[in-house]
Amino acid sequence: MFTAPQGRRAAVTASSSKRQPEAGFSLIELLIAMFVLTEVMAAILLLFTGLSDIARAQTNIAEIQQNQRLTHRALGEVVRETGLGGLPATVAGPQGNPGVFPDGLAIGLRNNVPANTRVRPTFGTSELVLQGSDVLTVRGVFSTPIYYVSPQLASRDPDNPGTSLLTGAAEPYQLAGRQLTIPGRFLGSLQDFQPLIDAINAQAPRLLIVRDLLNPQSYGLLEVTGIAQLPAACPTGCLSLNVTFSDSGDAPFYAQLVPQRAGSFSVQYGAATVPFPRRIGAIGLLEEFRYFVRGDDTQDVLLSDRSGTIPTPMLSRISVIPRTDNLVGNRVDIAENVFDLQVAFGIDTSQTCPPVCDAATIMGRGQILEDYTQNDEVFFNHPQDAPGNLPDFSPSNTGSPEFHFVRLTTFLLADRVEQGHRGTPIGQPEDQVRRAQEINFGSGDFDYLNSLPNYRRRLLSTVVDLRNLR
Repeated sequence: MFTAPQGRRAAVTASSSKRQPEAGFSLIELLIAMFVLTEVMAAILLLFTGLSDIARAQTNIAEIQQNQRLTHRALGEVVRETGLGGLPATVAGPQGNPGVFPDGLAIGLRNNVPANTRVRPTFGTSELVLQGSDVLTVRGVFSTPIYYVSPQLASRDPDNPGTSLLTGAAEPYQLAGRQLTIPGRFLGSLQDFQPLIDAINAQAPRLLIVRDLLNPQSYGLLEVTGIAQLPAACPTGCLSLNVTFSDSGDAPFYAQLVPQRAGSFSVQYGAATVPFPRRIGAIGLLEEFRYFVRGDDTQDVLLSDRSGTIPTPMLSRISVIPRTDNLVGNRVDIAENVFDLQVAFGIDTSQTCPPVCDAATIMGRGQILEDYTQNDEVFFNHPQDAPGNLPDFSPSNTGSPEFHFVRLTTFLLADRVEQGHRGTPIGQPEDQVRRAQEINFGSGDFDYLNSLPNYRRRLLSTVVDLRNLR
């Protein structure tokens, strides 16, 4: 048996009795590590919060832009067709007379309406319009094609009195209880009657505009009361309509859309007369649309200070029988959170050549002067462009004014409050000064600067060419 030397054993025993130190962090090291970790987490949290705010802002901006693009597209598609079918823009005369701009024939405007304005003034239960905004009225053939007659139909044919629209021995002729037949084909092509049939079946009476193709400025109106014969019952696929005018209860309103013109017959309604074309070559369903901003009581917008709510402002459109307040169909809501609609018109009022043929006239005609003063050729872009300050549009004074464009401006807010954001004052869209303007809306008052500062906001203007009014 091996036995270690006595000295060696003593050394081993002494070494084993010593305790080895344990590995780990000191308290100071742990505190430093926790401090660094906290700073890193705080930086990550701030970065995440910043990215979240940016994402929220970008989402709000994108929603506003998309909403406004769709809004202006819906407006432009209809406004561009204003006057289609032959209805002129306006007549010359003193301001305030029916048919004189801004209460024009094909296009009209109620500018910066006061509080408690109804979109259909004769109906006390119709929608209220947002104070200070505009109501744009456009008329034309929007929902149906224009139908053509070839050869043109004589309005009064003494040799065939049974088929004539106009009856009587002398002017003013009567137009009541007659039938208008539109051929199924024009120049060999089928005419699509279904949109017109659907419109009449949905609601009657409706209003037709008829025009003489040999004298395009000569047009007239017919009230259609129903369908006399459908294309399926007509051997040639024609459509026959029951029409009237002289005995219509709305004839006095229709008459305001038909100024006196040369080359027309006179048609009687009551004690007055209106023009009617001698021949009919084009027929269309005349409609009137009104665009306005209203408050939707079924939805609320929270004020930034959370002191209350206001109804959601909605850009809407209604259709009425032209020149009346009689509603056609249901209201169409186009976009929400639209807090303003402003409209301006570009009208060339420079002299024509002839009679004035100097260099300034030649260069000025066909161009619209705009310097944002009361004296430029864009109307309702300056606070002094009140209806009483507009020209009378008489050819002798303004050289046959010509409508070039309508400029549509909308003011939209985002759907939600964005904390930390404060919108800048919107200033003056067209002739309306909105800055800190306080208006009555819904159950209380609010102003555009202080009541809604934490909402993203955006102004957008679109210029729409009035191709049918030149």
